[in-house]
Amino acid sequence: MKLVKECVICVIQNKEIKEFYEPIALVDDKDLKINAISVQYLNNYGVIELILENKSDKTISVSLDKLFFSRIEREAHISCEIPAKSSANEYIYLEDINSLDEFNDKIEGAFETSNATKDRYEFMFKV
Repeated sequence: MKLVKECVICVIQNKEIKEFYEPIALVDDKDLKINAISVQYLNNYGVIELILENKSDKTISVSLDKLFFSRIEREAHISCEIPAKSSANEYIYLEDINSLDEFNDKIEGAFETSNATKDRYEFMFKV
């Protein structure tokens, strides 16, 4: 589990953003790297901002359909394709989030990939 103690919190018109001083590595292997760089709240929606890096020679599809906040399942959505040898900013969207404070729980999940082989990358972090 990774604990991030330092971050910046901004409030802009009902939108709260917590940016991490250093990215949180969720996945880091030979083909794929995924870092979380911020969490955001806006009108009952939560967003986890990511940077995904495809280190392989083939396009990788990444998806996720749920997260667990302290073992409570939450619907979460991300589905994207990252071309070979490139990076992309993407977002995990969460419904029914009441405040930025909900991101203070332990967050767990698993990214699924579909490329030459199907892989599953489990992760856990705490903001």
